[in-house]
Amino acid sequence: MIIQSLFSILDYHNRSKTMTNIRRSTMKSTLAAALTSLLALTAVSMAQITPSIVKTATAAGGNTTSSPSTAALNTSVTGGNVLVVGAYIDANSTGAGATFTFNGNAPTGRISSGRGAMAYYRTNAQDTAVTISVSGNASSVGLVIWELANVDLTLGVVNAAGGDTITTTAANTFVLGTAFRNGNATLTRTGAVYDTTDIAPYAILGNAPVTGVIGGASGLAETAGSQNISWNNDTDGSVLAFGFVARPASGPGPVNSFTISGISSPQTVGTPINNITITARDASNATATGFTGTVNFGGTGGFTGTSASFTAGVLSGVSVTPTVAGSNLTFTVDDGASHTGSTSITTIQTQYQFWAGGAAFDADANSDGVSNGMAFLLGAVSPSTAVTLPTVSQSGGDLIMDFNCLPDAARGNATLLVEHSSDLGLLDAWTATSNEVPDATNAIPDNDVTFVVDTISVAPLNKITATIGSAAAAGNKLFGRLKAVEMP
Repeated sequence: MIIQSLFSILDYHNRSKTMTNIRRSTMKSTLAAALTSLLALTAVSMAQITPSIVKTATAAGGNTTSSPSTAALNTSVTGGNVLVVGAYIDANSTGAGATFTFNGNAPTGRISSGRGAMAYYRTNAQDTAVTISVSGNASSVGLVIWELANVDLTLGVVNAAGGDTITTTAANTFVLGTAFRNGNATLTRTGAVYDTTDIAPYAILGNAPVTGVIGGASGLAETAGSQNISWNNDTDGSVLAFGFVARPASGPGPVNSFTISGISSPQTVGTPINNITITARDASNATATGFTGTVNFGGTGGFTGTSASFTAGVLSGVSVTPTVAGSNLTFTVDDGASHTGSTSITTIQTQYQFWAGGAAFDADANSDGVSNGMAFLLGAVSPSTAVTLPTVSQSGGDLIMDFNCLPDAARGNATLLVEHSSDLGLLDAWTATSNEVPDATNAIPDNDVTFVVDTISVAPLNKITATIGSAAAAGNKLFGRLKAVEMP
């Protein structure tokens, strides 16, 4: 039998996938009862408390008769502290319609009553400054602002109607209160308190003859019932307040979440990302030094595995390996108890993309007749360097192709196949192996092709002998070729 052989480096197939994140009212007895329930927390020893009110401030808003008015304040902060804001929305709107943002982010929580609203926000660990803004379809707005250190957000929100008194029922609880009304108001704080701050009423002019006042008072109760915030009784206004429990000075709280040190971009599939630091955080964003467990790895970057044990809430020198390429992918951790952390990686590139430096898979960077993708799979150093081409021979009617190629783990999403036809695909369509070129010898024919693999002599490449059996021939003709495919 006369065997005609043809080696063609052809047929690039590229498939891509697009980857795709105040009606005005008065609230008295009902809200006072709710307040009592919300504040009924277990007391913490006074000796353990180190809370503080870091700063207070006020800011006026616009005095317009149309379009949304906005009050804003740029303030320096310590990352992890809590910002609390009270706002008065005058004349044309209610506090329920107020929009709060903190560096453009939504608040952690909020309440509203009548023309007033309050919101709080836990700053991020890396924050050094926050722009606070409140707006609404109103004639004027104003702000009163507190920054709190060493507090947990475990109490939630309380409020009371005009003329009512807000009273703590648990010691060591911050209460921050703000009065909102038309006309003159007096906001008072009474009782024995620890670390107190009062903010004088701040007058806001709206559409004449309406006037408004916003003011604040705050403090930390030494004993249950000793921290009161009240204001003079008036039928046209509201008092709102937030309550927070101070964090014990004896140590941080239990783990609430995890932070992950930033990961540079680009990264490469199959290449370890080293020297990552993961930190357990409590509810106040302090290091949860009591955490000594492990975390599971995950995320859209295809990370898997389990970490080593943390030491005093910190695990350094973490190494993980991405298995998925793409943009804006994530590396996540969780401790199996609903405490999680995540960081984003702008780009994870394929092994081919790392090798090619931007050269297209089906292009021919050095004009040698071999596509970049095929050169990559056959072990070329770069798109511009020459590649060792396969050789062909025949034996007993079989067509034999010898070539070197990358092992499977180094190919990433690039695939190397062997194809054959008896007439170059004119009537006998090219038949490809069902599986890519293997890493181990396989004497079982794959669509008439068997493989002998030598992983030693040309390491780190594999030396391949692919034999296309004579049964694939027709009319004494048999052709073989390699095909490079870039998968999604």
